[in-house]
Amino acid sequence: MARKVERVARVTKQVGPGLLGSLFLVLLVLKVLGFVTVSWWWVTAPLWGPIAFIAALAGTILLFGVLAIGGIAIADAIRD
Repeated sequence: MARKVERVARVTKQVGPGLLGSLFLVLLVLKVLGFVTVSWWWVTAPLWGPIAFIAALAGTILLFGVLAIGGIAIADAIRD
């Protein structure tokens, strides 16, 4: 008689601020206590940095796409 084996998917849930959240908290505490004299922009960079990076990457891809399409249009116009 064959044994039936049930497979159960294990789901893990992350609890806590994560790497960038932890970095922000460390920088915040150090700034408030006066141990670092960096700008508040750098203290909050772990919060907005990834969003800015993705936006810059998307803008670069969009720019190259527009330039490529424009270059094709100009080449077609010159050829005609």
